[in-house]
Amino acid sequence: MALRVAQANGNWSNPATWDGGTTIPAPGDTVFANGKAVIIDQNISVGKLASSVNTTPPAVANGNFSLGGSWTVTLTDDWDFPTYGRTSAGATLVLDGSGSPTINTKSMTGGSIAVAANFIEIPTTFTGTVTINVVGNLYSAGGGSAGRPIYVSGAGGSRTVNISVSGDMLNGASTGTGTMGCIGTAGSGSTINITVTGILRGTNCVLSVGGSTVNLTVSSTAGTNSATTPLIYASAGVLNIINSTLKGTTSANGGVALSVTSGGSCLTTLRNCTLYPGAWERGGPAVDGGSAAGQASKLRISGDVWAGGLVAGTGNAGFIPIAGCWMPDAGGDGLRLHLLNDSAYPGSMTGAQTILSVYGSDLPAVSDVRLGTAYGPSDTLVGTCAVPPALSVIEGVPVDDGVGTGGITLAAIAAATGAQLAAAAAI
Repeated sequence: MALRVAQANGNWSNPATWDGGTTIPAPGDTVFANGKAVIIDQNISVGKLASSVNTTPPAVANGNFSLGGSWTVTLTDDWDFPTYGRTSAGATLVLDGSGSPTINTKSMTGGSIAVAANFIEIPTTFTGTVTINVVGNLYSAGGGSAGRPIYVSGAGGSRTVNISVSGDMLNGASTGTGTMGCIGTAGSGSTINITVTGILRGTNCVLSVGGSTVNLTVSSTAGTNSATTPLIYASAGVLNIINSTLKGTTSANGGVALSVTSGGSCLTTLRNCTLYPGAWERGGPAVDGGSAAGQASKLRISGDVWAGGLVAGTGNAGFIPIAGCWMPDAGGDGLRLHLLNDSAYPGSMTGAQTILSVYGSDLPAVSDVRLGTAYGPSDTLVGTCAVPPALSVIEGVPVDDGVGTGGITLAAIAAATGAQLAAAAAI
C-alpha cells in the first residue's frame, strides 16, 4: 500500500496524471487529489480517496475525483472527513455526466466544516442511476454547514440514488446541533432509496431531508436518541419511511426519532411502520409532526402505533409516540392504535391491551366479502358475496372453509322419478 498523489488534471488511466508518471494507483493505496481534477475512466479499487493536505509525498488541499459512465469505484478502507476531506466547497468524489456507476465503500465518518464540502456528492450535472454500497456504518457530520459522507444537491435533472448501508447510521465523535446528517438532500429531481439496519444515537441529525424524494427502509430501529436533536430531520421534499420501526428517545421532546418541521413543506408518509414512545419519563415521541395545522408539514401514518406501558422500555403507561399534527395513511395496510383499556381504572392506568383499527386502501372488493359483513373505515362497506351452507353443496366439493356435505341418494332419485311417473300416468 502506497500514498499516491495526482500531479496533473487528467484521466485516472493515464500514468502522466500521477506522481512519477509511470504507474497508476494500485489496490490499497491512499490517493490524494492534490488540488487537481481527476476523471475516473475505468474500474478502480484503492484504499481511500482524499482531498486533504499531505506532507510526504506533498499534497495540497482540495481537488476532486469525478465519476460517471458505468465504472465501479471500490474503497477498501474506512474514511473520515476530518482527516481526508476538503477545506473548501465541493466534494472529494463527485458524480458527473451520465450513466450507472457503482461505489463500494467501507464505513464513512462526517465532520464539522463551515463550507459546503462533502465526501460523495451527486449534483444536477449527473443524470442516471448511482448505487452506493456501504459495508459498515455511516457517522453523521457535526454542527457545521456540511461535512456529510453523502450529499444529493441541486434542483432539476433526473437522478436515482440507491444507498445500502449494512450497518447503522449514527452520529460520530464530532459534536454539534447541526442538521447535516450522514446523508443530506436538497433541491429536486432526485429519487433517493435508502436501506439501513438502524438509525441510532446522537447529538446530531443522522438523515436530513431538504428536497427531492427519499424512500427509507430501516430493518431494525430508528430511535434510542439521547439528545435534543432529531435523528431524522424533514423540512422539504418527500419522505417515505416504509416497513420500519421508529422508537422515541430517552430525552426531552426535541430528541425525537423523526421531526417533520413546523412551517416546512416535506410531504411525509410512514407506511406500514411501527411506532413506540421512548423510555423517557414523559414518553419521548417517535414522531413530531409540528405544532399546528397549516403550519406543520404534511404527515400521514399507517401501521402499528403503540402506547407506552404495553412493551418494555417504551415509556410510562398511556403515552402515544406521535406529537403534533398527523392523519391516517389510507395507502398502507391500515392503522392500528394499541392502547391500554380502562379495565383497572381508577386504581391503575395499566389496563389490558385494546386495538383500534382503521383500514387502508388495500381493502377487498365487496364481492369478495361475505354477504352482510360491514368493514372498512367506519364500516361503510358491506360484503355482497353469498356463501351457500355446506348442506346445499354436493358432498366433497370445496365451499367456504370446508367442503360440501350434501348428496343425491337413491331414495331422493326414486322419490323424484316416482312423482314424475305418476304425473305422466295421469295425463
